[in-house]
Amino acid sequence: CDCYLIQSLRWLVFIVHKVGAIKVICKKERVHKPKTGAGTPDITSFWTKCGQDGDYGSVEHYCFAAGIRMHMWSSKTGNAIMRNMMKNPLIRDFDAICDTGIAKAGFTSGLCGEWTMDRFSLFADQLGLDVRHITVANQKHTDLIHVAWAEDAGYGTVRPQGDDYYDAIISDWKELALCVHTADCVPVVLLDPDKEAVGILHSGWKGTAKRIAGKTVHKMAETYGTDPGRVICCMGPYNHSCCYEVGEDVLDEFRSSFSDKECEKLFTKKGKNGKFLLDLGEAISMSLCSEGVKRVNIHDSGFCTYHTDEFSSWRRTHNKKHQILTYIMLMKSL
Repeated sequence: CDCYLIQSLRWLVFIVHKVGAIKVICKKERVHKPKTGAGTPDITSFWTKCGQDGDYGSVEHYCFAAGIRMHMWSSKTGNAIMRNMMKNPLIRDFDAICDTGIAKAGFTSGLCGEWTMDRFSLFADQLGLDVRHITVANQKHTDLIHVAWAEDAGYGTVRPQGDDYYDAIISDWKELALCVHTADCVPVVLLDPDKEAVGILHSGWKGTAKRIAGKTVHKMAETYGTDPGRVICCMGPYNHSCCYEVGEDVLDEFRSSFSDKECEKLFTKKGKNGKFLLDLGEAISMSLCSEGVKRVNIHDSGFCTYHTDEFSSWRRTHNKKHQILTYIMLMKSL
């Protein structure tokens, strides 16, 4: 009888290990962010409040933890997780953001494989977060901006993103990590240290031509009362002007939103084949400055994705699974 019980337990552990995920079904609760004057909300308090009675509004929200992978810490699985952690490089910080003590921001190399649930869990561990505290932009080279709060937690990690596309996110929720994927395009993070609001955006040539960076700052001003002159901006690794080759069709797109003088500075003709070298970083800086951001507050990481193998680059490798993940997050007040 004891042998039969032990054998049954072994089979149960094996099945759970193979399935690898436990879906937790939680009930639908009525929650909302606190009323005006209640202070800046944070995600930890939100999850704690789920399922409890409180002074919240009428927006309905699902409190859940569906699809979070539960690891059976056998020696085999434990060793596999440790090997993955060794492959997962440390996050590089944006010092200009982190030094404020208000927010944290940084980027990965993107060379550690596809962003699976396990990969996001490791990333969250490095930030000291629950994986549900991450939200990822549903990118499609738009100039659309999403205002995120608690109901967006988990999008792109434990929850599917749906059909709403946007390439920029802003938020004033603390401990909610806003993320974008890039692999030659420009990841941009924004911090308003006065109103304690943050933004992040994915800016390829299409988004840059639509001036998405400036529009994001403008949206922060509308939503949080941000003073653009106080905004701190950082750009992560991207394909720099030394090797970012584009055609005349791209130049035509920029001419619709940038002046001829600006285009002359942004585009350098390459030979006689109708190709140009485009300076995405400068175009983004122009877009930001046009909204009142100060040049001195715009920081570039200096890394070119095409000219180094330290970061993923679609143009260099054509590997769609390797993508840099850039994040920004307001820290919880002590």
